Amino acid sequence: WRHEMLIDFSIKNYRSIKDEVVFTMLPEKKIKDSDNLLIETGIAKVPKLQKLAIIYGANASGKSNLLSAMRIMRNIIIGSARDSVKSDKLPSVPFRLSLETAEEPTVFSVQFIAEGVRYHYGFVYNEDRIIEEFLDAYPKGFKQSWFERKWNEGAYTYSFSPSFSGEKEQIKQRTRDNTLFLSKSIDDNNKMLEPVWNWFRNLSVK
Repeated sequence: WRHEMLIDFSIKNYRSIKDEVVFTMLPEKKIKDSDNLLIETGIAKVPKLQKLAIIYGANASGKSNLLSAMRIMRNIIIGSARDSVKSDKLPSVPFRLSLETAEEPTVFSVQFIAEGVRYHYGFVYNEDRIIEEFLDAYPKGFKQSWFERKWNEGAYTYSFSPSFSGEKEQIKQRTRDNTLFLSKSIDDNNKMLEPVWNWFRNLSVK
């Protein structure tokens, strides 16, 4: 049985969250020896994760916005390649109590295990476009930067790892400003990315 697990999720500049906040399932030192609280991953560099975590804090401290951010990230991934949203704005709600961040983009990234492989995926966006997007994979314990996409001086630049297979050039051309390359690649039947896509599709955020 291959585990499907969240390692950590980070957010920056979203609703009440100004600076980077990281929610992690990595065990704290005091529970590393409590096997009943941990689950083995089969990943050498992330051998164990907590079975559960509790989010707590004062009212208006950002608890609900952390879950909201996970939900928004998933929704963008699942929905951004649909033709029905080709002219829609992205759901951007930056921290507005600071002139510094009100015009800055939102940043989401997540590390997880899908079908026994560790992945790190993230993107930076505002209401008009995806500004950056990346996917790193660790299929044999070593990092492979499968793809990276950046908006720079009015155009997107892409870089790909030799390990990343499947159509690239045509998908690049068909990926709209408000669409994720991951989502468009799945829409165009990239089999290599299916474990990543399925992890997000199966992610349940209440």
